[in-house]
Amino acid sequence: MKQKNKLKDIKAKINGGMTFENAAISFSEDRITAPSGGAMGYFTAKLPSGFYNLESALYNVSVGQISDIVESK
Repeated sequence: MKQKNKLKDIKAKINGGMTFENAAISFSEDRITAPSGGAMGYFTAKLPSGFYNLESALYNVSVGQISDIVESK
């Protein structure tokens, strides 16, 4: 629950005007995507089992928008 609240706070900062890229650089714990502002590249194939919620969010959010918090493995 603590992590989810942290993510909600970060999303509020983005909705308040902070860029997604700056939020990723400042708050992401992902050492691969954080330095590039959260860029994950392109997804051209199904994700592995256990990532259905993430894959659904990828395909259902409009370009330039931010999805709700997605739980995955």
